[in-house]
Amino acid sequence: MPELISAIAARLRRFVGNRRLSQRREVRLTIHVSSAPGRKDRSESRSAAIEAYTRDISLSGLSIVVSAIRIGNRYLTDQDRTLHIQIELPDHRVQLRAVSVRYEQLDGAEKGYLIGARIIEMSGTDRNLYVKYIKSSR
Repeated sequence: MPELISAIAARLRRFVGNRRLSQRREVRLTIHVSSAPGRKDRSESRSAAIEAYTRDISLSGLSIVVSAIRIGNRYLTDQDRTLHIQIELPDHRVQLRAVSVRYEQLDGAEKGYLIGARIIEMSGTDRNLYVKYIKSSR
């Protein structure tokens, strides 16, 4: 059922218009995603990372395309799941923490899952590099 709701919302945005607050920039950057333990599995350590890529980025969030919705036994889209994301910018590598706010399975030319994530934490240095990249590439 959540997949159906996400798919309907994505299609509705195409017709009604995108009302997101932060301007998004379409860019494909290589990223590495790992997940932190949720509340239920705090005793586990961070899981292995998977390689993925961005579809777009903004000052407050990003959309990423992943080949699988889980790493090991952890779903990347669980409500209490924090994602650790490392973005390969052209001249720098930045790290951030984000939470999934929506996802949908891709069934067109792209395969896998599209995850919309909200940035919740980034170091000051990484944020400066990230903002500089977004602003310089418009």
